[in-house]
Amino acid sequence: MNRTYAPILAAAALALAVFAGPGPALAQAPDQSTASLVAEATDWWEQGDTTVAVALLRRAVDQEPNDPEAVFALGTVLARSAPTTETDFAQRSEAEELLERAYRLTDGDPHVLIELGMLKRKQNVRVDARRILEEALSDDETVGTDPVRTADAYYELARILEEDLFDFENLMFLGPSFRQFGDAGADPQGGTAGSTFCPAGVTFFCYNYTRTRDFNLLFEEVATPATDRAESLYPVIEDYYRTALSHYPRHEMAARHLMALYLRQGRSSEFAALAEEMVQLDPGQPFPWLFQGLAYYEQERWAEAGEAFDQGLLRIAPDERAAYQDVSVLLQRAQRTVYTGLDDGEKKDYEDVLWARSDPLYLIPENERQLDHVARVTYAELNFGNPERGQRGYESDRGLVYIRWGPPRKVWKIDTATRLSQAFGGRWILWNYRIDAPSFIFYSQAGYETVRFEQAANTAEYSRELAETESASVFRSRAVTTWIDLPHQIARLKGSGPDLTRILAFADLDPSRFLLFDGDSVSAALFLFTPQMRDTVELRQTLQSNASGQLAFTIEAYPADYTFALEGLATESRVAGTERGDLEVLGYPEDRLAVSDLIVADGVVPRTPDPVRWSDFSIAASRDLTYSQDDEIHLYFEIYGLTPDDQGLGQYRLELTVEDVTEQGLVSSVVRSLGDLVGIGDDEETRIRFDRTREPRDGIVPEYLSISLPEVGAGSYDIRVQIDDRVAGTTQTLSRSVEILDR
Repeated sequence: MNRTYAPILAAAALALAVFAGPGPALAQAPDQSTASLVAEATDWWEQGDTTVAVALLRRAVDQEPNDPEAVFALGTVLARSAPTTETDFAQRSEAEELLERAYRLTDGDPHVLIELGMLKRKQNVRVDARRILEEALSDDETVGTDPVRTADAYYELARILEEDLFDFENLMFLGPSFRQFGDAGADPQGGTAGSTFCPAGVTFFCYNYTRTRDFNLLFEEVATPATDRAESLYPVIEDYYRTALSHYPRHEMAARHLMALYLRQGRSSEFAALAEEMVQLDPGQPFPWLFQGLAYYEQERWAEAGEAFDQGLLRIAPDERAAYQDVSVLLQRAQRTVYTGLDDGEKKDYEDVLWARSDPLYLIPENERQLDHVARVTYAELNFGNPERGQRGYESDRGLVYIRWGPPRKVWKIDTATRLSQAFGGRWILWNYRIDAPSFIFYSQAGYETVRFEQAANTAEYSRELAETESASVFRSRAVTTWIDLPHQIARLKGSGPDLTRILAFADLDPSRFLLFDGDSVSAALFLFTPQMRDTVELRQTLQSNASGQLAFTIEAYPADYTFALEGLATESRVAGTERGDLEVLGYPEDRLAVSDLIVADGVVPRTPDPVRWSDFSIAASRDLTYSQDDEIHLYFEIYGLTPDDQGLGQYRLELTVEDVTEQGLVSSVVRSLGDLVGIGDDEETRIRFDRTREPRDGIVPEYLSISLPEVGAGSYDIRVQIDDRVAGTTQTLSRSVEILDR
């Protein structure tokens, strides 16, 4: 068995990210032995100071050029800390020479071969790298004495194959049909990509903008998979990563890439299990927690996902945490200008409001949209990041698109060399979100992992322009598979106190529309938020399958601008509905004329002989505001603040008109009114007008009547009521729109 030369083993294997620093001035010790120089260099390497470590190792090699430990150590440090820039090869070349010399000096130690194989991969010589690593690993007995370096070797083998996988995954063959779009260089005039100019010679890309649907259909319907090689690589890559982790369970990069592999294959249970293992092994590190949160999110374990994300963000460095919290990537230009001009406290308030308003369903305790944002950033980091190169996935071109727009509808990849006869092979990667929307086009040179916007396709410009003009992707709750409308009518009336407004919300949450399973029920709720989305009032009900679902929520509120949300959710069938809107509550002053909202109903019947307010009536409020031509349309509203005459009575004129919203004209066939009508107006072809004298009670005059519209055509109509205070000479108007259907 060959002797093992691994003096710098632990630090070299564990320090995957190296931070070079100037270090202290080296003390001159001419009588220091080579072995002590190597040992001291190892200490500095463990502390992350590559500069000092390299200087000490150079002295050691200068003293004894053929000392195998010194040569191996210097070659290892230079190889592991060498820049990954394709054009920066000087250090890699020196490291290669040293490792080859160390291999000869050690009589073929497999640990040296492992370092040499890993260096070859860094040099992008993948065939040689794979051959060397496989040869090194064939010496099981020797390699097994160094589990960390063995894990590195299996990890590198997996990465070599994964780079091959990347080249072939989603690769499409277009055939001759692509030529309908022309070759590169075929159009000397260029074309237009959005509002940006396509340089001459990129006609193929310009059709992404000028014939968008045809361009996308070329990949959707014409292109065929170029190879099934990716499927054969998956199990081999997985086995290498698993073997690496069996030798060294804390191998962060092997675990990271295996989790990404599981995620791409939709294997969320295995993804979650591995993330949990990594958290247990090193609970102080942030990314295992974040990846665990992503795994739970994929499994729709919302509460656990939120807890894991919180633990990860608690541990992450502040500059990296900002990438998860900064919402500017989701904003349009005007919004982004406002946001970036805020101080930290104001930004936090802005973010809170944004996330609260973006939450798709308040009935679910977790803010699913905010969870999704953290999940997108984490996904980008896991799938598009390269910590070995210091590249963060959420800063990459693909990462920025993914965070803003979410997962693409389709991913296509084509070989640049075969499609447009380029001199150097590579891949164009197309992300499509809608068949009629231009695709995002990225470029990757064959054999390299760096993926960037394709400059010739003007994708960067298109991405920026799109971010200025369109909101971020509409988020769809993953907890809901079917969304339904919730017909509703909301009305504001005078409340029980001088500053209070009564809000009535009539809603149709018929349980049969929620496709209930046996034993399931519908959770229904009305939420009322202040402008900052902090002070929340909520009313909840539970509907069993035999309930009518005709709900009436009532709540009192002080004057303010509110946002309301009316929601229903059947958890088991995953059917939900939500209706939202802004609600201005102004209150009702005692000293001047005011009116409530108009309530449109299927019937209004007094409960008492002398009703005072809405609660004294049985009001069958309409939820969908839809009627046929023969239906009676009942109306209810309240009048406040009438100026009393000499006898303490209120005198007012009521005028009712119905206007065709489409035709913008008054309907001449408003007929039949219920109530004690007095003084029908002489212009009865277009309106109902009458005068009334009533004694307000508690400052309220309730009014109810009905109309029918037998001769109007189907369409939308505005019912408008005008109240004139005949004593004070003031006027108030209220209205509601209804839909009339054919008989």
